[in-house]
Parts: sequence; C-alpha cells; structure tokens
Amino acid sequence: MGNIDSQLPSPGKYEDVNKEAKSALAMNELFDGFRVDYQRGISEAFSVNHNFALGSTQEPPSYNIGASYMMRGASPNVPAFIMWARMNTDAQLNGRMQFWPLGDPRLMVMTGVQASNEPHQTTMHAEFDYTGEDFHLQGKWLSPANYGASYLQSITRNLALGCDLFYNHKQGLAIATLGGRFAKERDIVSGIITYGHLTLSYTRRASDKVSLSTELTFQQGQQGLESNWTVGAEYTMRMTSFKGMLNSSGKVCGFFEETINPWTKFNLCAELDHIKKQYKFGMGFTLAV
Repeated sequence: MGNIDSQLPSPGKYEDVNKEAKSALAMNELFDGFRVDYQRGISEAFSVNHNFALGSTQEPPSYNIGASYMMRGASPNVPAFIMWARMNTDAQLNGRMQFWPLGDPRLMVMTGVQASNEPHQTTMHAEFDYTGEDFHLQGKWLSPANYGASYLQSITRNLALGCDLFYNHKQGLAIATLGGRFAKERDIVSGIITYGHLTLSYTRRASDKVSLSTELTFQQGQQGLESNWTVGAEYTMRMTSFKGMLNSSGKVCGFFEETINPWTKFNLCAELDHIKKQYKFGMGFTLAV
C-alpha cells in the first residue's frame, strides 16, 4: 500500500477532498436566533462548556452542557485519548472518545454514542484512520448495520485520487463514490462522482487572507438532470473573519466573526432564501475563560 515515490505528500482524508470549497460554501457555522457559548477550563486537561440558544424561529430555546478531558500520552505530540460529552434539556446525550492505541499519530480510533429516551433513537459508531506517507485509509461502522471505507492516494505531488464505499446491510444498499483533487500553488480543483450525482469545485487563494470558491453540482432528478451553482468567498484577518455565499437557487448566506479580546468572540450570520421565502438571522457570543 502506498507509492514507491516516498516524496509524495500525504493527501489527507477522502472526506476532505473538497475541503477548501466546503470551508467557504458549506456555511456550517450558521445558526438562527441568539446563542451564547461559554467555555471554562477547570484544569489543563479538563474543561466544561455551556451553550444557550434563544429566539430561534424554528426551534424552542435550548440549553446544552458539555465536558471534555484529554490525557497526555508518552509523546507530547500524541495524546493518549480525548473524550467529549454533551447533554441537552431533552436528555439527549452525545459522547465521543478519540484515542491513539499505539501512541502513533498515524493511527487513530474514535468511538461514539448518541443516546436518546426516544425508542430506537440510540446509535453507536466507530471509525479508524490510518495516515501513510502518501495515502490515507479510513473505516467506519454505524449501528445497527452501516459500514463504510475510504481510501485516498497521492498520484503525483499535485494530484490525489480515491474512492469511498458505503454499505447498509439491512437494506442491501451499496454506494460507491470516486473523488480526486488537483492542488498547485494557489489553485485547487476537486471532483466527486457517484451514481446520479457529480460535484465539481474550484478554489483560488487570491492571497493569504482571501480565498474564492465556486462549485457546480449535477444531480439526476424527477424532471431529468438538475444543476446548481454556488459561489463564495472567505476573508480572514488576525481579529476578523467573514464568509459569504450565493447560489443559483436564490439563497444568500453570510457569517461574520470578530475577536473582541482573547476570551470573547462576537458572531453575526444570516441566511436568506428568496425562493422559499425563508429567512434566518443569528447573533452570538463565545466566551472562553
């Protein structure tokens, strides 16, 4: 496994084939209403987190409490394990443990559980990651009977190709995905193809502070082949960052973050969908002490 040319770089995870475009276009930071995240370090290894969400137009007010613990390993660069846990007011518990069984940063194992008082809503998952000099291998399991595996290989210093396999034993459903990325200097091109779906992405790092991304997707729908185009930008300075996104469906999104001081961050975000007439606005603070 791997390439004879040991000078080839590590390509990263298959799921990050188009990570540069996703960073600007996926807008995972968006939220609705007013939110406060409070993080408190109890010790060097242990910390707690409180999350308050108010004023959402789609969800009722909520409160989450979480904790994390990290134990140092034999090597200062490789923790023995890290644990996270979070519970909300509906008694839903999410927990994960990430560990390096051999004390080797190349091999990582993660297990997790999502527990709920609702019938048949409790799930467990596990995954392992192995990072070689010029490849990455990942395996996943999700209860009750979902399995996945992915592999990404550097072909040249600029080109990486790989595949992802998913299998649902209960339904007898198997899905294969092929992907690749080409990165040279400030330009990154990526593509992902599976049955009835194609995604092409391009990112240009205009400078160390600004990156521009665009993505074109084709999907087989009931009316035939459907397409969607998205364009976005990401601007990052020492104390301020901004992301903006616009797609061909008429959706406009923006996320702004300002670091007020080393312990406080202020967030503003908006999502405007003119076609569906759905509008979301968010404001929040992150406090870390």
